[in-house]
Amino acid sequence: MNSSAEALLAARRRDSVAKRERAWVAFRELVDEGSAISFESVRRRAGVSRSLVYADPELKGQIAELRSRQLAGGAGAPPMPVRSIVSERSLRNDLALTLADNRHLRDDIGKLRRRLGLAVAAELDATIGGANQATMHSLQDRVATLEDALHDSTARIGTLEADNRDLTESLDASRENYRQLMTKANRTKR
Repeated sequence: MNSSAEALLAARRRDSVAKRERAWVAFRELVDEGSAISFESVRRRAGVSRSLVYADPELKGQIAELRSRQLAGGAGAPPMPVRSIVSERSLRNDLALTLADNRHLRDDIGKLRRRLGLAVAAELDATIGGANQATMHSLQDRVATLEDALHDSTARIGTLEADNRDLTESLDASRENYRQLMTKANRTKR
């Protein structure tokens, strides 16, 4: 084996050891926090692949054991009600719906504030005697322009966030494919 291949292999081994250690640290942190333990929660906290968490037999056994105790309400782990065990997809859907509701509520609040401002301005104008009618119309036009700009910016932000999510998923998939190709290449060299 040439020196560059040996260096690459050594680097991959160091990386693998570091990732396994991160997985163990994440597991211990979740246990110390009293958080729900699952393969996914350990993987996410450690920032490693799912296969790495399953590949370490001792870690896999610890996670499975503690997870079982949590689900069954065993010693040292509070029971998790069945209704609290939800999928990541349902949580993402709930989050998306909540974000959409928040945007609508913010829009409604903005509309109500504008209506209140107009009502106060109209009342003030009636009290003063109509002296500031031109100023009020100018301000209303400016508010409408700013509302349009805000709406366009909000739509652009939503598009960029969706693009970011898509690109992140593509990058993760590419990384996984690269890992698999490197594993296959290393196996064929042996």
